[in-house]
Amino acid sequence: MALDQQQQILPETWHWQRSQGAIAFSVLAKENHSSIIFKGRKVPHNPLTQVVIRQALTVTDQDFQTDLSQNFGWQQQLDALNPPENVQAEQRSQVLCRLTDQHGVGVNDYFLEMYRTAGADSRFEETLYRHFLRHVHTYSQDPASRAFYFDLAVLDRLKQDPKFQQLYLSFSAQPHFKPPRQPVGFTNVPANAAAGLVLPSTELARVFKPQQTLLLDVQLQRVVADSVFKLSRA
Repeated sequence: MALDQQQQILPETWHWQRSQGAIAFSVLAKENHSSIIFKGRKVPHNPLTQVVIRQALTVTDQDFQTDLSQNFGWQQQLDALNPPENVQAEQRSQVLCRLTDQHGVGVNDYFLEMYRTAGADSRFEETLYRHFLRHVHTYSQDPASRAFYFDLAVLDRLKQDPKFQQLYLSFSAQPHFKPPRQPVGFTNVPANAAAGLVLPSTELARVFKPQQTLLLDVQLQRVVADSVFKLSRA
C-alpha cells in the first residue's frame, strides 16, 4: 500500500493477499512464546506441550497436501489432541507493519493513528489506544518494522456502537515537514480530516482475526521542499 503526501491511498497499490502456505496451528493454554521453550522451567505449564513438540518432530514432507484447500494430516492430529473449541484463549490479533518512504528507505520514527471520524471523538479513540491496542514492539534490528497487538474482545464491544461504521489507519511520522525549518519530512493528516487506510466495519473481522498475523507493508511519501536543491548555470 502506498500513500501520497496527504496520506490518500494511491490507486492500485492496496492489495489483499492470503498466505499460500499450509501450516499447522494450535493454541496451548497457559503457554506463551517463552514458556513453550521451557525458559526458566524444567517442565512446561501445559502437559500437552511436550507431546505436541515430540509429534511435530516426526512430521515429514508427505504429511503436507498438494491441494492447499485441504488441511494436512498433522493439523488433524493437533485438533484431536487439543480441540479448538476447548481452548479458552484470549482473542488477540497481531499486525506486523513495515513503513518505508517512496525510495524504500525505512521510516524509523512513527505512530499509528486510529480513528473512526474526522471530528472530535476523544473518548472512543482513548479506548482504541488504551484497550484495543495492547502492545507495540519495535524490531531492534529495523525500527521501521513494528508488531502491533490488538485485543479483539474490545473490538467486539466497540462494534456494538452504531456510529462505528469504519476505522481509519494513518501515520504520524518524524520528521514533520515544516519548511523552511524542516524542508524534508512527512505530512500528517490534519485533525479535522480523515485519510490513510479505511476499513469498513464489515471488513474488520477480515483484518483483525483471532490468532492471525497480518503483514502490512506501507509506503509513505517523503516530501522535499523546492528550497533543498538549487540549480544554477555555470
